[in-house]
Amino acid sequence: MMFKFMVVFLSIVISSVVHAEDIVVKAQKAVKLANQAIERILKNADGEIGLRAVTDPQGKYVVPDPQGDLYVFIYNMKGWIIAHLNKKLVGKNLYNLKDKKGKNFVAEFTDIAKSTRGEGWSSYYWAKPGTVQPAPKLSFIKRLPRKVVYLSKNPAQKNKKVEEEIFLGVGFYLESEEVFRQVKLKFIKLGYKLWEEKQF
Repeated sequence: MMFKFMVVFLSIVISSVVHAEDIVVKAQKAVKLANQAIERILKNADGEIGLRAVTDPQGKYVVPDPQGDLYVFIYNMKGWIIAHLNKKLVGKNLYNLKDKKGKNFVAEFTDIAKSTRGEGWSSYYWAKPGTVQPAPKLSFIKRLPRKVVYLSKNPAQKNKKVEEEIFLGVGFYLESEEVFRQVKLKFIKLGYKLWEEKQF
């Protein structure tokens, strides 16, 4: 009986260590992808070119992952999606959208982007690409360092050239509620800034 208990205990410990290391790697990938995407967007005076490049489903800014691919999503400061892997979402305002736990996560994205730091992490639930069931997700949010010129996705002024502040996000999915809870605690210990923990 004791042997079985020890085997189970050790498997949990080993699993936690593996998850912790895996999560750090995924977090680093998310930050790296976000910074690469920002560099690409700012490369052209016409930001529309970069927005399309970094949200191309077949492009290099989609990083395969068993739990759900890492990809770039982009909003303006009013909650309008201006570029996304899922093209059906472009032109929608999700500022008041809440996840399955009732969290107004897009509003939190904008709070992070508008903060003095201009970047940070948000935890919420979102469906993986190709699915409809919300899964736990952690996303790195970052405001671009300057305004970007692009074609408005707001239906009221669609295709009108605008210049405004925008932010992007890159996140990764987690396989369970328990891992989600453990990872958020791990994030705090490692110094990652989670907005909901009032770390700004």
